Amino acid sequence: MRRIAAHYIYWKELLPIHYIELDENRQLIGVFPLKEEIAGTEFWDGIVCPVPVDYKEEKFTSLDALIESGIVENVEIGSHVFLYRFSQ
Repeated sequence: MRRIAAHYIYWKELLPIHYIELDENRQLIGVFPLKEEIAGTEFWDGIVCPVPVDYKEEKFTSLDALIESGIVENVEIGSHVFLYRFSQ
C-alpha cells in the first residue's frame, strides 16, 4: 500500500490536506483527510490529481486544463491511476 499526501488533492473537487491511498497495483483505494501524521506517508507539494493510467503520457499546463479535458471524471475507487502533480 502507498499513501501520498499533498497540500491539495483534486478528486471530484479540490480537497486541502488530504492523502491518496493506492494498493500495490496502483488501484485507487480512496482519498482521505490527513488529520494526523501517518507513518510511511509521502508528502508532495502542490496539487496532486489521480488520472487513469492510460493518460499518464498526456501533458497539461494547469489543473484547469486537466479538469476541462474530462479525464479526471473517469477516476473511481478501484481505478488504476497515475498521479499527476502541479507544483506551486
